[in-house]
Parts: sequence; structure tokens; C-alpha cells
Amino acid sequence: MLRAQLENLPKSSFLTFGGLLMLLLFTAITVYGVLPKYKAWAKTQQSYTVLAELDGSAVDLNTQIAHMESQVSKLERQLNGDSASLPTRQFESHVIGQLQQVAWKHNVQLAGIVPRQGERVERFREMLFDVQLSGDYFDIHDLLNDFQTKLGFVVVKQFDMRPGRRSDERLLDVKLTLASYRMEEGR
Repeated sequence: MLRAQLENLPKSSFLTFGGLLMLLLFTAITVYGVLPKYKAWAKTQQSYTVLAELDGSAVDLNTQIAHMESQVSKLERQLNGDSASLPTRQFESHVIGQLQQVAWKHNVQLAGIVPRQGERVERFREMLFDVQLSGDYFDIHDLLNDFQTKLGFVVVKQFDMRPGRRSDERLLDVKLTLASYRMEEGR
């Protein structure tokens, strides 16, 4: 019965069926055989191109390492200032000395500094400095900016500003608490 039906089909149907079968076979070979090999080759070619560019660059590995080390030291200085390696007591003295120098530079009167320990914040120890100063608003602003530049990451935790005691001058009395964070010793 099947044989009789196949004999009755026109020859063009056989050719169409054969063509579709060939197209299906070609698609399967392409998708499962050629395409994965092409993707692997393209990935290898891209890696080769990147490596060839690195090899052709005039920048030496030692130069790159020196550049990265300078960037790391710059970031470390920005975070810790120039006091990263000082013990706690020397750090307190260093901060007080730097604050005094900056106050003189900006014509701000430094009335008092009281250092004290703060909280432990993750791996860092908080160092607090209760500071009293008197001066012009813009001089105090410049003092705080300069102080942060010299010592690294310093945060103003509390800030209280009032008109100065003498009414004939335009001075302000400021009480503030500065916080500096250092990696805890022994860690």
C-alpha cells in the first residue's frame, strides 16, 4: 500500500523532499559541527590579539608595577596621611602638632585640643579630638580643608559654631570633634 502511494507521487515531490532533507542535514552539520569550532577559533583569535598588543607595547612590566605602586602609595597617603605608621601616642602628638601648624597658617586661634579614644569600627580604631578654636569663618573653613589634606581621612563628627565673645570683632568660637580612623594595631 505504501509502495503504491509512493509510485503515484510526482517526481517533483521527491526532489522537494530530498532537497529539504539535504537542507536539514546541512543545517545540523553547521550548527553542531562547524559553529562551535568557529566560536572557539574566534575566542582564541581575540586572546591572541590582546596578547600581541601587550607584547607590542613599549611599556615594560617593571614600569607598570612601579606605576601601580605609586598609585597605591598615593591612595594610602590620601587615606592615612603621613602618620600611618606612628604608634597611638605619637599619632595623637602628631595630630595636635599638625593642627597647631595649620591654625597658625590660617590665623585661627587654637584654644584647646583633647584627644580621646573612640569606638572600634570593624577593623579600625576611632581616634577623637575635641577641638576649640576661634577665628574668621573662611579661615576656619580653610583650616579644616588643609588639615584633612595633611592628615588624610578626617571626619568632623560634631560641630558647634557661635559668635565670638567680643562683639567688636567678627570672630566665631567653634567647638568640634574630629575623628580619624586607623587600622587597629596588631592586626
